[in-house]
Amino acid sequence: MRIIVVRGVANSGKTSAIHRFLKNRQVGFEYKPKADVSLTLPMVKNGQSLLVAVCTNGDIAADVENHLDWAQQLNVDVIVCACRSRGDTYSAVTSFATRRSAPVHEISSKREDRKKWAAAEQAIAVAIEANL
Repeated sequence: MRIIVVRGVANSGKTSAIHRFLKNRQVGFEYKPKADVSLTLPMVKNGQSLLVAVCTNGDIAADVENHLDWAQQLNVDVIVCACRSRGDTYSAVTSFATRRSAPVHEISSKREDRKKWAAAEQAIAVAIEANL
């Protein structure tokens, strides 16, 4: 198992960027702006079948821990999740990864210029895809 984590401060576009990844993958889910989603996604990448867990709730450490445990119970290959830049939610991800010797790829989410939000979300979605 490996983890792709989108890190950022509150309202930096973490959930929106992961939603964009799902839209790019044409995953059918009910999209609601800023709404968190937890789902599994079977996919093929470079001829290899993968089961990917996607969890966007990254603001509360207990929720992050619960979603990571849920994904592990499903024996997924990759977890895509969100967390804050530092603090309890980031510690929840790093502790989980350390206990399981799971490699972590971190993608930073920053929304600096409102006019460039869509481009920033797309860049993060592409980075998630590249690291599956």
